[in-house]
Amino acid sequence: MNTSILRGIAVSANEGTPDAKRWVMPIILESFGLAAAFKAFDSFDAGKPWKTYCGYAALGILLMIGGVLWAVFRKRLLAWWPWRQLRIARAELAAVQEKELVALPLPSQARLVKPQHNVQCAGFKFLVDPPLDVAGLYFQNVPIPGKLIGKFEYPRLRVVYYDNSTGQEIADMCPLQWHGSEYRLSEITAAGSYAEIAVFLMGANVWRIFEEDESSDAFKLNHKEIPAGEYRIIAKLSGSYSLHIPPVEGILTLGKDGIALFKPIKGVL
Repeated sequence: MNTSILRGIAVSANEGTPDAKRWVMPIILESFGLAAAFKAFDSFDAGKPWKTYCGYAALGILLMIGGVLWAVFRKRLLAWWPWRQLRIARAELAAVQEKELVALPLPSQARLVKPQHNVQCAGFKFLVDPPLDVAGLYFQNVPIPGKLIGKFEYPRLRVVYYDNSTGQEIADMCPLQWHGSEYRLSEITAAGSYAEIAVFLMGANVWRIFEEDESSDAFKLNHKEIPAGEYRIIAKLSGSYSLHIPPVEGILTLGKDGIALFKPIKGVL
C-alpha cells in the first residue's frame, strides 16, 4: 500500500473537531480488520492453504483489537501523536521567535537621531541675466550658531499661480527650475538656491514659467507663457525622505517692461 496514503490518513487524525478526530483511527483500524476477516473467510471458502486464511484471520483480529484499544485510550494516544506534537512544537517555537524579534533592539545606526534641516524661504530676488530677467524665490538652509543642521536633499518646488483679481487658477508648475543649475538640484545648502518662479525673455518680450520634465531621462524643460499682471502664488517646497517646509504665499507682480516685484504674505523670513 502507498505509504503516502497511510500518512495522509494518520495526519487527518489531528484535524477536525476535538471530539470527532479522536475516532478517526479506531474506525480505520476496525475497517481494515473487517476487510482482513472477510479475506480470511473468502480464502477458506476457496479452499486455499490454512496458512493463508489463518494469516488473514490473525491480521483481522489484531487490527480490530487495536481499534478497540485505540477507542478506549483515544485521548491519551492523541496527546502522544507524533505529528500533533511536532505541530505544537513548531507553533511554540514560532511564538518565541516572534516575541524575541519584537524585543530585539535596533542597531545603533538606526537609533541615531540626526539633526533636522533649517531650510526657509529667505526672500525674493530679481536677477538680471541677459537675455533673461529672472524672478526668484531664495531658499536657504539657514545656519544656527552652535548647532548642527541636517541636509535637505533633492528639493522640488511646486508653485500654483492665481489671478489676483479673479482668484482663478492660471498654472500649476512642478518642479520649477533652480537658477544656475544645469541639472536637477541635489541639495539646498547654507549658501542658498534660487527657484525661478517667472522668467522674462527680453528678445520675445514675454513672461514664461518653466518646470522640469521629470518623464525625460535627459534634462528638459516645459514652459507656459503668462501675461504681465498681478498673481497670487502658493509655493510648496519638498525634498527626499518626506522633507518639507510651510507653504510660501505672496503677490507676484510681473511688469510689461520685464520688472518683477513680490510682496510676501506668509512663509518668508
